[in-house]
Amino acid sequence: MALAGLRAVLTGVGVDERRTTLGLGPSSVVVLLSTEGTAANPHAGAGPGTAC
Repeated sequence: MALAGLRAVLTGVGVDERRTTLGLGPSSVVVLLSTEGTAANPHAGAGPGTAC
């Protein structure tokens, strides 16, 4: 859900105004931290080199 909300804010009609309001420029990086826990992640425990 958080990714969908972030995508909605950073794309579409009015994106330039929203990005300006948030102070996001062409070189900005957005970090999305998910705190939903492992129950919400179907690939929990899968690390590098692990098949999902």
